[in-house]
Parts: sequence; C-alpha cells; structure tokens
Amino acid sequence: MGRVVWIKENKMSQKLTVVIIVYNEEKNIREAILSAKLLGADVLVIDSASADNTKKIAESLGAKVVESGIQKDFAAKRNLAKKYATTPWLFHLDADERVTEELAVAVKKAVEGEFYIYEIKRVTTSLGGAHKFGSLSPDYVRRLMPREAEWIGKVHEHPECNCKTRRLSGYITHEPYENWSTWLEKVENYSTIWATDAHKKGKKATALTPFCRAAFGFIKMYLIKGGCLDGILGLNMSIAHAFYTFMKYIKLLELRK
Repeated sequence: MGRVVWIKENKMSQKLTVVIIVYNEEKNIREAILSAKLLGADVLVIDSASADNTKKIAESLGAKVVESGIQKDFAAKRNLAKKYATTPWLFHLDADERVTEELAVAVKKAVEGEFYIYEIKRVTTSLGGAHKFGSLSPDYVRRLMPREAEWIGKVHEHPECNCKTRRLSGYITHEPYENWSTWLEKVENYSTIWATDAHKKGKKATALTPFCRAAFGFIKMYLIKGGCLDGILGLNMSIAHAFYTFMKYIKLLELRK
C-alpha cells in the first residue's frame, strides 16, 4: 500500500484515531489536521495518489500517511483505516471540514463510554454564504464509531454497525467548494462514480428519467427543503443540485445503451 509514516504517541492515542481521506488537498489538509488535533488523537491520512503537496504537508504535521491508490471507491478507502489504525474508536473527518472546540470536548467524553455510532451536526459555508436551507443545509453525519464499523457505498458512503446511533453536542464546520469550478469538478467525479455503481447494480433509467429526476431535485431543494429562504444562494444551489441529479442519470442512461 505504500510507505507509512507514524506520528508520536499522545494522551488519547490508545483510544481514538482521526481518519482523513484526501486527494490533492494541499489547500485544506493543514487546517484539517490542526483542527483534528483538538481531539488529542492520532491522525491517519488515506492519500489517493495526490499529485500536489498534500502528503508532504500531512507528514510535516506528524500525520500517519497511507497511500491507497487512485481507485474511486470512498467506502473502500474509509474501510482501509481499519487495517492501519489500532485504536478502538475512529473519527472520520473530510479535508474540507473542521472540528470545533465544543465537539472536541464531546468526543473525548464519548470515547470513554460504551460503543455507539455518533452523528454530528455539520454546518456548511460555501460559494458565497452560509447555507441554512436547501441542498447544503445543516445535516447530521456519522463520524465517530467503533473501528469495526463497515462503510458501504462508493459515493455518499455511510457506516454500518450493530451498535445503536446517538448524537453528540457541538458541530463540524464545512467549506466544500472554493468556487464554482471546484463544485463542477466534484460533480463530474461523483456523478461518474454514482452512475457506474448504479449500472452495476442494475438500476434502470429511461430517456425521461434525467429530466424528471432533475426537476424533482430542484423542487425538493428549493421548496420542500426551503432553499428559497436562502435567497439567490439558495436558488443557485437548487439549480446546481438539479444539474448534478441530471448528470447522474444521463450518465447512467449512457451506460445502459
């Protein structure tokens, strides 16, 4: 799998490892690792063959770096952490997310108790403002869990475990897109992964499916989830969500021809 660089022991290194999946994240990785250190735990970086300075920066901050290869399977990358982490708890953090002090206190307390999968509130600010409604409205993501938890799904992956789910106090801040070009790159990547996986699973689509799904996606985000309350930002994001949905299904349709 490549070279592994070990970080020094610290007070929580026997209980918790923070896992960060990266690919060309030199602009984000430093702040992600620094925020992860609020947890007082080991940091494990799963690097998907980055071509920039991501690996160098991570190592300079004392992270353990594992090269996972370029394969586009996010669940597989997260599950790889179980092979290299030795702690009973894992905390999954994306490179564009940050741990807050309130959350760090809650996590430290949680890992002293029984095993649960913990959901954490995620607050997004991106592309010109804070997203209070719509497609990027605050949501809850499963991030703290026993090491044995198994991640499922090639994109928009989620963990599964026999233990129950609880919520932690505090929240993660999230800044996923530097600009619309960055957003478009992720749409191209994620829609391809989704379509390929859906095709393998036998998911069906007709000529009208991309249009119908996109239209419903816009209505859902702009009206049902209240994107209209975020003003022009909400309108833009609802249109963007519709476009992403359209791309998923038009690519699926292409694969089924």
